[in-house]
Amino acid sequence: MLTGIRLKANPSNHQKLILSQWMGCARSVWNSKCDENRYYSAFARKYYPIGTYAPVDKAYSHFKDDQLSPWLSDCPSKIMANSACNWFDTYQDFMKGRCGKPKRKKKDSGGSIYLTRDLFRFEVCDDGVKRLFVGAKRNNIGHLSLKLHKDFKEPKSIYIKKRHDSYWVSFCYDDGIEGDEVLSQADHLKYLSQCSEAFLQKHLIGIDRGVVKPIQAGESTFDLYIVESMRIETHQLLTLKLKYRKFYFGECHGFRSFEEKAKLIPKRRWKSY
Repeated sequence: MLTGIRLKANPSNHQKLILSQWMGCARSVWNSKCDENRYYSAFARKYYPIGTYAPVDKAYSHFKDDQLSPWLSDCPSKIMANSACNWFDTYQDFMKGRCGKPKRKKKDSGGSIYLTRDLFRFEVCDDGVKRLFVGAKRNNIGHLSLKLHKDFKEPKSIYIKKRHDSYWVSFCYDDGIEGDEVLSQADHLKYLSQCSEAFLQKHLIGIDRGVVKPIQAGESTFDLYIVESMRIETHQLLTLKLKYRKFYFGECHGFRSFEEKAKLIPKRRWKSY
């Protein structure tokens, strides 16, 4: 069976810079495919006979230009090819009614790149720690440190994702367990129906779903609304933190002088007692 896992990555500052650039190149190819399809569709609708549609392919090399997009030359070609293939697969799913039409991706605090086997490998370094080597032979970021909280088998492809300046490596792998070995709901019910009442009282917990109290399990109450509100507040706090970090450390452009920038810094208000 296929099972998924997500590992926390701890890249260095240089690795963060390179990964962010690669994510930007992958997003640029995705957005270029969306814009190209929209332009060709509008052109075919206006100037071509009825029944003529825009071409849908995996081509991306025509987006690389030394004057218009020189940054694409610094990114491994396989990453941009994977982004174009993902766009093509998404458009095919859209034509079959499985999902919506591919849309442009906004530039925010997140991003992701899709890597196949020729762009990564797990290696045991000289200190005996397993790390992830990312990149091609000539264009790579070296070994990426991971927090390995469980054992796994090497996958065929991985995703490296960024969210609020935190990096994660996620993938699926075959754990070797056949689907026939996993019990279904009917098998569980058949097994539990043959157990004694004492066994059921010891190993099972009855859960009651409600409106005022979302989950009531015995004497314990679980309020999912509080957990969800805490998650939203944490998300807003991290977004605000990154915004002010870019502002105070000079990463936000558009100011002519330091005095113009200082006018926008809120003054501290002292409370009088």
